[in-house]
Amino acid sequence: MLKITNVDHSKYPIGGLSYNKADLKRLLGKPALRPGDDPKEYWLLFEALAASLEPHSQIEWLLVSDLCHLEWEHRHLRTRRIQLESYFEADAVKELLLKIGVDDLQASKLSMRWFENHARTIETVLKKLKKAGKTRDDINLIVMMHHSDEISLFDQCIAQNELSRIQIRRELDRQREAALKRELMNQALSKQEIKADYHKDEMPQVPAPRNSAIEHSSP
Repeated sequence: MLKITNVDHSKYPIGGLSYNKADLKRLLGKPALRPGDDPKEYWLLFEALAASLEPHSQIEWLLVSDLCHLEWEHRHLRTRRIQLESYFEADAVKELLLKIGVDDLQASKLSMRWFENHARTIETVLKKLKKAGKTRDDINLIVMMHHSDEISLFDQCIAQNELSRIQIRRELDRQREAALKRELMNQALSKQEIKADYHKDEMPQVPAPRNSAIEHSSP
């Protein structure tokens, strides 16, 4: 088991054991981060998970590492899904604005500001649509008509990620149940050995049989 004690601020005081971050990172390997990802943010997430789950063996540390990767990927998936849906909404906004008579240049500007989530622009667009008898539901309808496959693909990826995280947590529970059973079994065996030694000490000593040839007297 990885146990390092000659460390200072770089120590993981988790699970009653001391883990040096450098050695732990070598054990777990370099995380698969995208360009622009902040490694510090990743390891902060890892530390939070480790503090919550308290891994006690190298297998558990590896499972926590896998879970951290999935949690990190889950953040990216949800962010990208929102960004993608916002992009599709901006296209739908431009399509509706053109239909109600807004010129192409203004519709393009308004749709771009919509994508940037500019609150005042969103309010302006919704007012224009309301005057033409349109609502946000019309925007959503166009998005689903044109881009339901792309959105569905992201939803499937998010669902698969959530399932994988559940499976890892179950495996962590299974590892801990197995470790607890081994510990209880070892304790039971130790008690049996102690009891056996105690009874052995208490057993009466049977004298050795006397040798008749030695005790035979001379005539």
